[in-house]
Amino acid sequence: MKKIFITILILLTGFNVQAINEREFIERLKATHPFFEQQALSSQIKQVEKRLTTANEDWVISINGNYKNENASDISSSTYNKLNTTSADVSATRKIANSGSD
Repeated sequence: MKKIFITILILLTGFNVQAINEREFIERLKATHPFFEQQALSSQIKQVEKRLTTANEDWVISINGNYKNENASDISSSTYNKLNTTSADVSATRKIANSGSD
């Protein structure tokens, strides 16, 4: 009788079952299921892509200055002997990440 009691006790200790509620089940499922791990990874990838593409959304402003001195005394058809030309170019461009256009 004592051997039967010990055998039953050993078997029952192996069946340590605990009931969990729905919230605990969902938390464990989210922590261990590959689908939810993939979703978390996809979300992180999207955040990195968004951060990297914001560099393309910056304005690029450029200023270019030019000075030119021409001596036209050798040209008989010109009405001037010396011509000084000064120019300045200003431009601003911005890449739009959604469509890829300027």
